Amino acid sequence: MKLKIATCVAIALALSCATMLGQTVTSSLVGSVVDPADAVVPGAPVTLTSVDTGAIRTGKTDSLGTYRFVNLEPGTYSVTVKATGFKSETQTGIAVVAQETHKDRRAHV
Repeated sequence: MKLKIATCVAIALALSCATMLGQTVTSSLVGSVVDPADAVVPGAPVTLTSVDTGAIRTGKTDSLGTYRFVNLEPGTYSVTVKATGFKSETQTGIAVVAQETHKDRRAHV
C-alpha cells in the first residue's frame, strides 16, 4: 500500500514539474526611431543589450521606423541606435517584466 501511494505521489510530482517547464515568461520590447524633425528613420540598426547577462541582439527598424525584439527574458536592457548620417543614441535602464510588451519611448537620432 505504501509503495502504491509513493508511486502515485511520484507520478503527480513528475507531471506537475513537466507542466511548469512548459510555461513561458518571455516578453517583447517595441520602440521607434525618429530624426530631429520627428520623421521616422527606416532601416536604422538597433542593438539591444541585456544589462543582467550581457547578451546582445541586433535588428533594424521597419519602414515605419519601428523596431521589435520578441522572446525576451525579464530583466533590464539598453537600446542603442546608430543610423548612418545621424548621431547615435543609447537608452539605458529599460525594465522589462514577464509576459509584457514594453513600449519604449522614441529614440531621437
